[in-house]
Amino acid sequence: MTTLDELSVPASLPTWATGTAVLTADPDTLAVWQVSLDGLPTGAWITPLDELRAEPDTARRLLTCIERRAIAVSDVSGAEAVLSELTTCAKLDDGWWRGQTFDVAGAFGDVLERRVEVGHVMAAVRESGRKVTDIGWRRDLGGPAGSIAELRRLARLGVPSGSPAASEALTVIGVLRWIAEVWDETEQVKNRRDYVRTALGPPESLPTRWRDAALTADRTRLPL
Repeated sequence: MTTLDELSVPASLPTWATGTAVLTADPDTLAVWQVSLDGLPTGAWITPLDELRAEPDTARRLLTCIERRAIAVSDVSGAEAVLSELTTCAKLDDGWWRGQTFDVAGAFGDVLERRVEVGHVMAAVRESGRKVTDIGWRRDLGGPAGSIAELRRLARLGVPSGSPAASEALTVIGVLRWIAEVWDETEQVKNRRDYVRTALGPPESLPTRWRDAALTADRTRLPL
């Protein structure tokens, strides 16, 4: 199994974005983790749900930790429920987060899609008569993964210890960091093969859905 500390991270990341947030809940607690854009945890809060429901100021303080961050979602309906309750506790309008959330499995799908695009570019170059060698990807990523558990196994990560909410949050963080790494590996092909860069543009720092969510989050301002 791979640990978080053994994963490398991409070298080039956007300077305009604040980062990412991960929210998970169990029947008793809400866990909020701040994560840098390369998937490194930078801050964490675990709060009893009863306290949030009774003290709007606590909910507001937690929202200040996530309002300008892309929000990583591993369970769309579950995340909606968690964010809706947190927003209600803070006495704010519902739904503000929807433009800045991204599905973790979808971000992995962006990696797979980019590799398919690279393959199409190479096929077109070969059809033109130019000889090109195959890309020896360091990892065979297989096909789409529909759940965070599948992604955890694909990334060869163990199950973190802790409360259910904390363990789930740490799992999502580990997967995010792995996705950032395999995306960077994929994009670096553009630096080694000029015809790929010409066809697909310069290397991008984040998978498309993750980047779009971060761009939207950078413009979010809540009345806190």
